[in-house]
Amino acid sequence: MALNNPELEILEKKYHDIIGNIISNNIGRFINEINSQKNIPTYTPSIKVNPIETGVENIMNAMIARRLDWGIASMQGASDSCYECGDSIVHIDAKTILDSDGDVSGETNRMDIRQNQTSFDFDNAHKVKKGDGKDFIWKPKLHRYEKHRLFGAVPNLTYFLRIIWSETNLVEEISLICIPNGQFFNTHKDILAGVKSYPTKGNDLEHIRFDIKKLIGIDSWRQKVIYKRLSS
Repeated sequence: MALNNPELEILEKKYHDIIGNIISNNIGRFINEINSQKNIPTYTPSIKVNPIETGVENIMNAMIARRLDWGIASMQGASDSCYECGDSIVHIDAKTILDSDGDVSGETNRMDIRQNQTSFDFDNAHKVKKGDGKDFIWKPKLHRYEKHRLFGAVPNLTYFLRIIWSETNLVEEISLICIPNGQFFNTHKDILAGVKSYPTKGNDLEHIRFDIKKLIGIDSWRQKVIYKRLSS
């Protein structure tokens, strides 16, 4: 049986606080471990343009595993980190973005999200029209609720640890963002913010932007800025 909206929001806030507190209480270690790559300057870098993407995912997963006794949910097509928590399935993804990127530079606050990283909204296929008139469809892969053999119907809850980095400093800002469960689509549908790049084949969108500024205009708690580098 589905929760009502106030009950579901309480559940989303509960895990937002748990995850946010773990990162906040260990922020020094988190940043130091990201910067640990500087201790081995002769190491041959990968061909990736983003130097912290893989490291942030590993550090985040290790930090959560050390401090929480959550069971891993090895669901196909789920987020990078997925946990069974009894009352919900909790998905956590790390997002790293350069500070000069148009999605975060200036007053902009947007985030690109893949189909397997959100349930917003599995029940409503969202049509996007490209400038040339071609229609594309955004259809998430996460259900609003999963049917669990032990726990019954449990909602998918999705969280993003976003690290804004610069070429000067590997970490400029860290925030935890909760994207609403698809059950909130009717009240939050304006947070869908268009497409960064379109597929060359077919009309199914793997990625779509979410407008975080509009999201926190509706629910201010959904973005928690955990760390922000002070300007020198």
